[in-house]
Amino acid sequence: MSYELPLRYPFPPVHKGTPPGEIAWARKHHPLCPVTLPGGQRLWMITRRDDITQVYTSDRFSRLTPAQPDFRPGHLAEIERQATSSLDAMETGLNPVDLVAAFVTPLSVHLSPGLRRVFSAGAVTLLTHREQLEECLEDETLWPRAAEEVLRHHHSGLLGLPLVVTKTYTFHGITLTPGEVVCAPMLGDLWDPAAFDSPEKFRVRREASPGDSAQNLFLSTIYAALFRRFEKLDLAVSGNDIPWSHDMLIPEPHLIPVVW
Repeated sequence: MSYELPLRYPFPPVHKGTPPGEIAWARKHHPLCPVTLPGGQRLWMITRRDDITQVYTSDRFSRLTPAQPDFRPGHLAEIERQATSSLDAMETGLNPVDLVAAFVTPLSVHLSPGLRRVFSAGAVTLLTHREQLEECLEDETLWPRAAEEVLRHHHSGLLGLPLVVTKTYTFHGITLTPGEVVCAPMLGDLWDPAAFDSPEKFRVRREASPGDSAQNLFLSTIYAALFRRFEKLDLAVSGNDIPWSHDMLIPEPHLIPVVW
């Protein structure tokens, strides 16, 4: 499939929270790709991992806005208490139940919308990759790796934080001048086949070491708590029948019917 330039954002939503086709197409054909925003503003999108690393480490670019935390690690104990309370209620409540309403929503007060969406999408992905989930249950040291793979597979940053050019810079034959805006989507980085073998495949045992980010800490802790309590937790419907909400830039499961 091909696209007309400039690409128009927002890109059409893709099922199950995976990257839109525009990102892979731009990586292959236009590594520095013009994109038009809804208000008519123009920016440049970078989609190759090496290029993204170069931009984020160069003094020729500056962030327009600081990154906001997805959750504060100091709140982890409070989140664990809320998780335990929700799991207790699930244990004595309805079976099957909607995991979003019973477990994800009560935690949402502590999370950014992006991390909430990643957690929900990752729960569905783990439940539809049962063999890998069983490996984590048998060896709990794998939970940080599972969390890292969820973050790679379902990263919430579509365009990423914008960067402004501060010094003239020639990139892929195009001269960027001060004031122009560049975006470096993490889904471009984390789905780059030059860095990840078969990036479309979910693999808990990828060779890359798990990160020590706050997001990984949250996901590994809460996934472990959920699946340790309900080892037989499974989807109550086919994974293809999970309804996804597409009324936002990053799709997320609207509800997740589960049974145990």
